[in-house]
Amino acid sequence: MIKKATAWSVFGHGFDQLARLMSNLILTRLLAPEMFGVMVVANIFLIAVTLLFDCGLGPSVICRNEENEKKQENFLNTVWSIQIVRGFIICVIFLLFVLALFQLNEIGLISQTSVYSEPILYWVLSALGFTVVISSFESTNVLAAVKSFAQKELVQFTLASQIVGIIATIIWAMIEPNIWAMVFGIFVTRITRLFLSYNLLPGVKNHWHWDWSIVKSILSFGKWILIATILSVLFVNGDRLLMAGIITAEELGVYSIAFLMVYAFQSLITKLNESILLPVLSKTNAETSHEIDVKNIFYKYRFWTDSVTLLGAGLLIALAPKIIEALYDERYVDAGSILQILALVLIAQRHIVIEKYFIVKGVPKISSILNLLRVVFMYISVPICANYFGFEGALYAIVISNFITIPVTIYYQNKYKCLKVLNEILPLIFVFIGWVLGVSFETITNYTIV
Repeated sequence: MIKKATAWSVFGHGFDQLARLMSNLILTRLLAPEMFGVMVVANIFLIAVTLLFDCGLGPSVICRNEENEKKQENFLNTVWSIQIVRGFIICVIFLLFVLALFQLNEIGLISQTSVYSEPILYWVLSALGFTVVISSFESTNVLAAVKSFAQKELVQFTLASQIVGIIATIIWAMIEPNIWAMVFGIFVTRITRLFLSYNLLPGVKNHWHWDWSIVKSILSFGKWILIATILSVLFVNGDRLLMAGIITAEELGVYSIAFLMVYAFQSLITKLNESILLPVLSKTNAETSHEIDVKNIFYKYRFWTDSVTLLGAGLLIALAPKIIEALYDERYVDAGSILQILALVLIAQRHIVIEKYFIVKGVPKISSILNLLRVVFMYISVPICANYFGFEGALYAIVISNFITIPVTIYYQNKYKCLKVLNEILPLIFVFIGWVLGVSFETITNYTIV
């Protein structure tokens, strides 16, 4: 069951990234780079504000086991009710945030050369705020499907809604090539997800139910997850948030192309962590008292994720300029050198996986500590390096901020008896293998052309 679920997750992610790439290639030929720059910032703010109010609903559903069907149904309906209340609160706060940002721009506190000064940004942000309300009505069957390893249904659900959204975006962009094509696509995707969550995924038929004991339990469980999520949002999106204040919308659009290539690998690991690793570790931890069993499962999983991310890092370091040159027009050529530097982030990505182990072991505060260190370093180092060493200096500061917590992570792994030194060192050979494969491919290609 777990192998089948993993296979479906990988297939779904691969198809998802392929669809995104094809959509991106089409849209970069229909829309100007500055539109992507503005949309990058808008999406980050939307995701950030949404996740800043994360109550740990997903992990609560995955880790909680009720005694009977009725109690489970009451629990899921309470989760659904919390989800809706949270959605309306987020929408209001998001719109207030947009108004505050607009006022800061009006009184001249925002640089007129940055993305934050673009007038269209405020209209796009205001429109996207309402998508949170749409998503808040999604069925809890989406969360329950993760717990039951129903990856086939989840993949179908995700891909169907994504493809409908992509088609809607492209059609609008072909008729009227402006930024509203991407906004329209997001609305269509969210509405499709809402419809399919009730009609494609099996499970309970949600209705309003508010049980204060369940609410308190969820909030108690989720408080450290909330803190970790807030810090994770600030870190994961910090590069583009900071860059938006340093470079123009057009330059940020180019940067976003390089970021998307790296994100393809990062999002695969994140998806597998949430849909496979967390449920498996939770189940194993509940069924056995032997720490060695949980540790062995963790490292068995880590080997495969390490091989993917580290091979990807080596390939991108070697081939990044060629990949960008082959896929995009001359307006995006600078994304090649940016991608070579950002690819180093994948080497550090493997150490973030351990945070799911800490959640299962009941110490989610460790994720908060690690994310706090990353956030502090990034938000201090990036502006300083940008000031003294320019754009490239800021890039390297972003990369280093991903490595800064590795010694602390290893310390906690050792403390909680989940450390195998050889398993941490040996997979690094995949970076070299990926680089050799990339250089060999480039050499053969150049020789053939000549």
